[in-house]
Amino acid sequence: MPHNPLLTKSFVAEGALTKRRLVKLGSSNAQVKPAVDGAAFILGVIDPAADVADKGQVDIITAGMSDIEAGAAVALGDAISADASGRAVKSTPAAGVNANIIGFALEAATAAGDIISIQIAPGRIQG
Repeated sequence: MPHNPLLTKSFVAEGALTKRRLVKLGSSNAQVKPAVDGAAFILGVIDPAADVADKGQVDIITAGMSDIEAGAAVALGDAISADASGRAVKSTPAAGVNANIIGFALEAATAAGDIISIQIAPGRIQG
């Protein structure tokens, strides 16, 4: 499926960032850091062009369709959140627990490391 970002915004990396992974808001304005779970708002996907060093300029895709690295098997249509490395995983909150998601899988992943497309639609779901 084609990579089709609609809105990309530049931020400053708070720590080293890996391409095609998820980020959340950083500690200061205009900064982002790796998303490590669904507890915090997930802002977007790191542009697939290159990894970014700490304090480097990074483009974050916040709307449209984006390629992302999977952290486990993912099925078509799964609600997507972040694993401890910022990779895409199916969001599976416990009963009554809220979880932040970045969007929905447009392609299936069979294993960690697969590159899949997602529809970016940030939100929150409840188990």
